[in-house]
Amino acid sequence: MAHYAFLDENNIVTEVIKGVDESVIQIDLDGTQVGGSSEAWETFYGNFRGQTCKRTSYNHSIRKQYAGIGYSYAPVADVFIKPQPFASWSLDENFDWQAPISMPETGVWIWEEESLSWTAVPKPFNSWVIDSSNNSWQAPTPRPIVEGKLYYWSEDSLTWAEINLE
Repeated sequence: MAHYAFLDENNIVTEVIKGVDESVIQIDLDGTQVGGSSEAWETFYGNFRGQTCKRTSYNHSIRKQYAGIGYSYAPVADVFIKPQPFASWSLDENFDWQAPISMPETGVWIWEEESLSWTAVPKPFNSWVIDSSNNSWQAPTPRPIVEGKLYYWSEDSLTWAEINLE
């Protein structure tokens, strides 16, 4: 299954759809061949919608990253770019947004646009560790996900305990 992003007149993604895999070839009612490449399907979907259409990929192997609504498309570089997170951030040569000052290397931080600085997020519990994949604090064990039940972290037992609302 392939994914395609539709662009407005300013090259902003307005919609992403699941579409036909680029290797699929089909014959239209008038006998013309459709598909066989991602470019052919981009043209097909674009003509059908009357919008520019570009292939995108969940695994980031096409056009830098998976397109989302609000992302922009840079035709010269042939990449999708995330929306600018803050007015003070600038785009680097790899089409990634960078803060005016680098985030400290240790700890969990959030950007404060008003002061143009990074603010440390306090560690909620001594046992928690940093998840570097998303710059957040994580419990040493995953929180249970059970429909209709709520849990809190017990630092005494180092476990998730159910909240009894009765």
